Parts: sequence; C-alpha cells; structure tokens
Amino acid sequence: MTEDTRSAHWERVYATKDEQEMSWFEEVPRESLDLISKAHPNRETRIIDVGGGASRLVDMLVERGQAHVTVLDLSAAAVEVAKSRLPTASNVEWIVADVTKWQPDRCYHLWHDRAAFHFLTSKEDQSAYAAVMHRALAENGLAVIGTFSPSGPDKCSGLPVARHDGESLQRIFGPRFRLISSETYRHTTPWSSTQDFQFSTFIKIDRSRITRLSNAGPCAGTSGSHMVSRRGPYRFGVRGNCPYRTAAAARGSAAARVPIIARNSGEE
Repeated sequence: MTEDTRSAHWERVYATKDEQEMSWFEEVPRESLDLISKAHPNRETRIIDVGGGASRLVDMLVERGQAHVTVLDLSAAAVEVAKSRLPTASNVEWIVADVTKWQPDRCYHLWHDRAAFHFLTSKEDQSAYAAVMHRALAENGLAVIGTFSPSGPDKCSGLPVARHDGESLQRIFGPRFRLISSETYRHTTPWSSTQDFQFSTFIKIDRSRITRLSNAGPCAGTSGSHMVSRRGPYRFGVRGNCPYRTAAAARGSAAARVPIIARNSGEE
C-alpha cells in the first residue's frame, strides 16, 4: 500500500466513524501506561506516540506532567480528534506524517507504538520504520511496540496486518536494538469482542556494545549510566547521545544534562 493510499484509507475511517466505534479504542490505555511507567520517566523525558492518532494516551501523559510529548499519525483527522481534547496543551507536538517517510529533527527517549506497526506488511516498509526509529531514538532509548500477537486477528479496519511476537520484531529491528521484555495482552473492543496483542520493549544499543552484550540475558546491563537493572521492573539510567543537538546541548547547559530516565537508588 502506497503512502497516498494509506493516508486516504485512514482519513476515510476517521471521517465516517466516531472514535469509540474503532476496535482499538481504549478509554484508559492501561497496558501502554504500565509499560511506560516501568521505565520511570522523569518530567523531561521526550516521549513519542507513533500512530497515536485519537488515542487517549497523550491525555494521560499530559495529566502526569510530561513536559515533552509528541503524537505522530498518518491521519490529520485522527490528530484533530486528540487536539480537540487538549486545545491548550503547549507541551504536545502534533505531527501528521507517514512514519516510514518521516525525517525526525530531534531525539526521543521513549518511542511508543500501539497498533501502528502491524499495518506495515511489506519488508520494505518494516525496514523503513526500523531505520526511522533508530534515527529518532537516543542511545539507550526505549521502544515499546504493541501489535497483534500470533493468535490475534489477521485483519483490522479492512486491512491485512502482520502479527508479531518479540522474536519476530527483534529480527526486523536487528542488532541495534535488544529485546528486554515481551508480554501478551487481551484487548476488549467497544463491542466486547477480544483481540490478542503483544507488547515488546526494546532498548537501543550502539554498535560498540553489541559484542559485549551478545552473551548476556535480555535484562543484563553494562556499567555506569547505561545500566539495565535486573531488580524488579526495568529502570534505565539513560543519558542518550543524539545527533540532533540543540544549541543548549552544545553549550552543555544544565537543562541539556537532565537525566532522561531515573536510575535505581544507589546506582551511579
């Protein structure tokens, strides 16, 4: 499916259906919020919701006090639904774009995608998505990817989908990302049917660490600020390097040195 065809499909969907008529609608996106919370983001953590559209996740992140939230979606109509709920949210950036063609101009510390990636069924689109995610995420940034699981539907909104588990996503994302957790989730639609999802969390690692980590378990960590804790819900001490350096970062300002994601107590 071409970019224009994809865009036209989703514009038509959001023009003809109410938000709560979508199978993926959630009043409270609990699974996504729980997975984001496990990363212990602080207020300055930059979070992007890819394919967020009309999702209520952005509302919850704003309510929690996140200072930098971006919502990216292919459908302008879907983005307008969310914007209409948050007309004064100055801490949210709204982007209408095809993620496989998008050119990020800044780095993010946490990339979230619930039910967008599985609509990419060609290897070309999947590879393009992985390349954009790699460019957009800071070193040691996290990607939380939710798709239909192998036992989930094979179509959604009249379109075929690619079902995944953590291992199939790892093969697509390659050695620049390491799978650190994967879990299944049964979503109940607004009309009380169920859909099986999987959510997999990845950490972006730079190539110099790939060899050192190759024999480690999925939650094994390196030392210093790149720690991945084995203790309980994962916490990451991240000071991600980013090619999109702001003037403040270039000057080494205090604001630019804010820790991205909280460390475990006592870790340095």
